[in-house]
Amino acid sequence: MTEPNSLNLWSYIATALMPAIIAPFTLLLLPKWRFSRRQMYLVLFLAELIFLLLPTLILRLLGPGEKALYLVGFLSPSIAVVLLFLCSLFPKGKLIFLIVTLTMNASICDVLITAFVPRNCPQWILVFLLATVAENAVVYRYCRKPLHKMLESDHVNWGHISIVPFSLILSLVTFELHAMQVLNKRTPLLPSVCLCAACVIIYLALYNVQQTLLTHAQTEQYNSSLQSTFHFLQTQASSARASEEKIRIFRHDTRHYLRLLQGSLEQNDTANAMKLLVRLMEINDTAVLSPRSIPYTGHVFIDTVLNQTRKLAEEQQVEFQVNLDYPDRLRVDEVELAVVLSNALENAVYAAAGTEDRKSGPNRVSIRSYPCRQELFLVISNTIHGSVRFNEETGLPAPANRSEHHGYGTLSMYQFARKYHCTLDCNIKKNTFYLRLLI
Repeated sequence: MTEPNSLNLWSYIATALMPAIIAPFTLLLLPKWRFSRRQMYLVLFLAELIFLLLPTLILRLLGPGEKALYLVGFLSPSIAVVLLFLCSLFPKGKLIFLIVTLTMNASICDVLITAFVPRNCPQWILVFLLATVAENAVVYRYCRKPLHKMLESDHVNWGHISIVPFSLILSLVTFELHAMQVLNKRTPLLPSVCLCAACVIIYLALYNVQQTLLTHAQTEQYNSSLQSTFHFLQTQASSARASEEKIRIFRHDTRHYLRLLQGSLEQNDTANAMKLLVRLMEINDTAVLSPRSIPYTGHVFIDTVLNQTRKLAEEQQVEFQVNLDYPDRLRVDEVELAVVLSNALENAVYAAAGTEDRKSGPNRVSIRSYPCRQELFLVISNTIHGSVRFNEETGLPAPANRSEHHGYGTLSMYQFARKYHCTLDCNIKKNTFYLRLLI
């Protein structure tokens, strides 16, 4: 009778310790917490106490039997999940997926270790602890960023996707329980390795499918944004051409009206002179005498963007300088380049306008081109004070809040650079932000 009790006791201890071992790694992997770091350490300490005291209480009440084993195997993980939902700011669907993923990793360790060391001995706990620490260190070092990148997608219902890793967990647990009941000691090595490898392969396939869907969604979003901006630039270019046409007609007709006005004044015909003046004022109003568009490059869309930026800079009291030598032919689509310049220049103007310290000079935005064989090398710079948070993947500024002006369109710039294999980078030097684009 002692051997079964021993078997149940060590299996019970192993099951009870799993949440306590996994909890610290969950704290490290989740990116957003409701409380401060010190408070989260306190929560973790209290959780560890619960994970140790609860199994002790159940063991004293029920003894080392199957009921106690299944009860602690259910209650401890449930408490851990509740604590995660209370403390984490991660969206619920994504949090469920992450929790199930971590549980699946622990289950893989459990099955593989049980194939080498039986669960009815204290060595299993030591090996499981070492293996879990090693595996989670590898996951944290190499898989944390890809996992966070994977969970950035809002086009996927992560609560539904969690069914896949959850079904893998059920397969692992069912296999392990059945094998232990039949062999009474260990799980068979070859089936254990094959099943765990299959779980990893299925999960990697899921990751690749999700990345494909994410790339497709980003491409669709980029194309939609490009189409919308293209129509907007077309409208602005048409309006600019119509305004220029009205101005030319007005200037052409003005000399005729002035001659008629001069003749009326010479004949002392004040009534007709007043009519002519009223007519000139009406033509002046309908001619929409807006600031004249400057033909910076001779390319309609590029010039439209530059003139819009000039107008925005004047509104924001920012100096705007252009020294751009645009080649007749480029290997990129002019509309897409215009969209990139529009995003970059708008961000630059708003960033410069938000600079309060003007002791070093006026706030300034400039765009310059430099000769580089058959390519176009653009440098957009703007004055800035303070720190800028950069996106680790793109290397471009990341807005702290989606509602802010600064930072919009960086994903579009990044996708443009990837599409045409351009070099795109940025840095800050002496209170000036530089964005460089080699096409």
